Amino acid sequence: MTRPSAERRYVAQKSADPPWACFLTEVCVHPDVQRQRVGTALVEAVVRRFQHTAIFTEAFEGSEKLFGAVGITPKRKLVACSRAPGPLEMQRDVCE
Repeated sequence: MTRPSAERRYVAQKSADPPWACFLTEVCVHPDVQRQRVGTALVEAVVRRFQHTAIFTEAFEGSEKLFGAVGITPKRKLVACSRAPGPLEMQRDVCE
């Protein structure tokens, strides 16, 4: 196996977000450089860059320590809500 080039060893990706939230969608670190705080450094960079917003992520069980180190804590229950596009008045008519 060849070592990945420096620019391909790790990635942090976020989705297109509203101005009030950041959705961290992926943190990937190549096995050759895992356990060297690369993932922590990536998540820290995201927290610094988006400190003015709420930060959300979905994580595998066992990765709580990585996210907890930068203040992103697990929540036992998350309720997802959405609304259809359209004027607010139209939405109220549907709900009543």
